[in-house]
Amino acid sequence: MAKHITIGQLGEEEVVRFIENNGHTILDRNFRSRFGELDIVSKKDGIVHFIEVKSVEEKPWMDQLPEENVTQAKREKMAKTIEIYLSEKRLEGVDFTIDIAGVFVNLANKSARVRILEDVTF
Repeated sequence: MAKHITIGQLGEEEVVRFIENNGHTILDRNFRSRFGELDIVSKKDGIVHFIEVKSVEEKPWMDQLPEENVTQAKREKMAKTIEIYLSEKRLEGVDFTIDIAGVFVNLANKSARVRILEDVTF
């Protein structure tokens, strides 16, 4: 398996574990529309969370945060996919937030550090 896929999968699994330990219930993973994909959809305290996961291999010389990899184009695709998700799941009018999970993955010991930026504005 390609290294970037391994990093992405490990990062996403760590985010799921992290948010479940913090009271979230997973509603969906990898929901796809013609515009893109929602990595994780969860619910906590009546609020639906759409979580975009960005994972990078942790290196001592890193000067960029993983969440900085959410481009404007990705944000636009995510917004359209959220609209489709809410419509398909009949959740129009529900309170929701968009979160970004930045994950630093250490491949040597198969561990990760997770940072969640909640309620980001697009």
